[in-house]
This record gives sequence, structure tokens and C-alpha cells, in this order.
Amino acid sequence: MNKSVTGMSCRIVLVVIFCLVVSNEVFSWSMAALPDTGQTIVSTETFGEDSDYDFNPPDFTDHDNGTVTDNVTGLIWQKGESGTTTTWDDAVIFCADLTLGESEDWRLPSAHELFSIVNHDTAKPPLDSAYFTSSTEAEYWWSNTVPAFGSSKVWVVNSGGGIGAHPKTEASSKAHYVRCVRGTPGNEMSFSGNGNGTVTDNNTGLMWEQDGNSPPTDWEGGLQYCEGLNLANHDDWRLPNVKELRSINNDDYDSPSIDDQYFKSPNNTAEYWTSTSNRNHNTQAWYMTLEWGIVSHIEKTESYYSRCVRNAEEDPLAEALADVIRSLQVITGMTPSGVTVGDDINGDFRIGLEEAIGSLKEVLDL
Repeated sequence: MNKSVTGMSCRIVLVVIFCLVVSNEVFSWSMAALPDTGQTIVSTETFGEDSDYDFNPPDFTDHDNGTVTDNVTGLIWQKGESGTTTTWDDAVIFCADLTLGESEDWRLPSAHELFSIVNHDTAKPPLDSAYFTSSTEAEYWWSNTVPAFGSSKVWVVNSGGGIGAHPKTEASSKAHYVRCVRGTPGNEMSFSGNGNGTVTDNNTGLMWEQDGNSPPTDWEGGLQYCEGLNLANHDDWRLPNVKELRSINNDDYDSPSIDDQYFKSPNNTAEYWTSTSNRNHNTQAWYMTLEWGIVSHIEKTESYYSRCVRNAEEDPLAEALADVIRSLQVITGMTPSGVTVGDDINGDFRIGLEEAIGSLKEVLDL
């Protein structure tokens, strides 16, 4: 097909998609949305804990064919699991050989993907039992992600709702199960420094406090610090939930396990609070260490650092146009380099209409 025909086809597709946007029926394909933890428990009178906020609540569809779609991320999951403990090598083969729901393109999930379906309002297993079935014997679930600190290990989610790295061969002493996934993997990690003490995650749309050097406090002190923060003309900061904080962890890094090009930390092994309580022990909260990116829980009276987060502002039309860009790329197979709705064109530290229009012009080479 010649270039002129291709260009005309792209414009026709764009017009069709834009009409769908206007009618609020746009087809959206995106891995950018980060699911909420699902936590509802109230453990303190201090405002700011996980259950005080509810962004992108978990939303699944059971297809009655052994598969479940996560409507927030767009990933399709195996409803059940391997059914028996297995080594990591066998887990890789299990997913590669799996045929389920008339599909054969199953794979092991990445660490971030696997952690995304964890429900922190329950445990053992930490999954929504209305959509997922799991053995009571399961202690861990394999991912496909090898940590930066050792090729003999792989990230696993545990039955309590945390995430850490375990030996690939560990299967006889501890029960490691497999839950496969299908769907195009999410974007690589992408951040934008805003030049005002904040960093925007271009995948999740979250805006982060760049400087994580605030004095360590107990858990409630972390809640109060973020709720009281006024930074870059924004006062709607909060302590991140456990999924939000883990989302900036780069599994290719360690000590620190976040990108120090964008984030400042007091040291390379600092521990940071999340707003999420340990469901089984309300006196404990989840935290993440920058040494490796491991997520675990500890008593709320301990003294850890806090890094605050907020939802970056986006114009509704800009969001719709972002969907147009993604849909155009998927339908036409176009993947133009350098096209992103995360580029701040007019320097106002927010993603708005000008940025979306600029991205469209790049896609259409106007």
C-alpha cells in the first residue's frame, strides 16, 4: 500500500474514532490505569489511610470460560491456577503451553502485572474470590521478572499480599503456583520531571513528590505529612497506597530500586510508608524498601520515610484524545516514535488540550 493511501486510511480511522469520542463510546486500549487496592478497613481516625480514597476500584468480568478480564488494566487472566506447586522453569512452560478461552498466547505475568490483581482487603489468597479461584495451599505465585540483585531469583507475590524475590528452583519446600495472563505488556517505565519539585509517571498519570527526604515518622505521621503538604501549587497530596508506591519501583534497579534521575532519597535503602494497612493485623502497615523494592509490613509505630502522591490533572477532552492516539496506533499498526501525551508543551505542568492536540499532529505527521 502506498503512503498516500495509508495516510488517507489513517485520517478516515481518526474521523471514525473521533466521532466515537464525542459520543462517549470510544474504544480504549491502555495499560496506564492502576487498580485500587480494594481496601475498605478503617484503622485510624487520622484522615488519609487507604480506605479514605478510591481511585480506579477493582473491576473484573468473568467470561465463564476459565478467563477473567481486568477492566481497569485490560489484561485477561486465567481464572484458576496451575493446581500444583511448580518450579519457575516449569511455570514458564505451563503458560506457554496453555490453551484457554480459545486463546494460546498466554504467558507468565510481570511483577507489576501480578501485583495489580492483589486485593488488600483479604488474604490467603489476596484475590477477589468472586472472580478468581485458588488453592488454600498456595503460598506464592510466580512472575516473569528477574530482580536486579540476582538472576537465580524471580519476583513472586505471596499469599499475604506482599511481593519479594525467591529462588527459581524453590518449589518443594514452599508452594509456588502459576496464574497466567494474556494481553500486550504495559509500557516501559516513563517519567517526566516537572521542574517544580514534582515528577509525573507518564504511564499511571500519578504525580509524585520528587524529594523523599522528609523526616521519618510513624505511620500516622506519614498520613498527616502528606495530607498537609502544599507543593507546586497543589494541596491534594496523599500518602500512596501500596500499589501506587510499588508502581514506581523499577525491577531492573536496586539500591535504590527507583530511578534516582527523577527521585531523591535520603539513602539507597530507605523504607517508605504506604497508606495501606495489613488486613490481618491492623496495627501494621505495608511499606517498601528502596534496597530491592520488596513490599512487606511492619508495626505502624516504626519510623519510616514518606513520599507523597496525587492524581495529575488532565482535561477530559485531553483524555479522550489520548484514547484516540492509542486506538489509532492499535488499529493501524502505527507506532510512531516520540509520541506521548506526557509532553508538557505549554509549560503549565499539566497535561491538557494543547498537549493532546500536539500528540495528534505527531501521529498524523501534520
